[in-house]
Amino acid sequence: MRNTKLLIVTLMTTVILTGCGTLLNPYHEDFLCPDGDPGSCTSVKDAYKRSFNPSEAFSPMVKDAAENPADRKVSKEEYRYKEALYKELSGLIKNPTTPMLMPSRQMRVLIPGYVDKDNLYYGHRYIYFVVRDPQWALPVLSDMEDKKEELK
Repeated sequence: MRNTKLLIVTLMTTVILTGCGTLLNPYHEDFLCPDGDPGSCTSVKDAYKRSFNPSEAFSPMVKDAAENPADRKVSKEEYRYKEALYKELSGLIKNPTTPMLMPSRQMRVLIPGYVDKDNLYYGHRYIYFVVRDPQWALPVLSDMEDKKEELK
């Protein structure tokens, strides 16, 4: 009896001290970086240290990270087009013209009970019908043209 208690205490102590890591875990702990991950395979501390160095490229998925857009030759037409596009987009962001959907309108009509000419009684009932379908309330076209002139 005493040997059984000693065996149980020893087994429980072993399980508690190992934390179920090596005894009961069927998986291997020799983790290597998985295939298909385009990032670099480093420890957490090294990755943290590398995060403070902006000139270093971390992933091959990031293309042209070191290329400076100011170094690239841009034609005058392309520059004007992009400038006009940015002005238009900034105008839309500053003063958005959002269309709204006006909901449909329904109506309920009560028809009271009545007796027809053949002496048949019809009880009261309600009739529902749509008065107005849902409609988009778009901005007025003249407002849009005024905003385009403001951007120029």
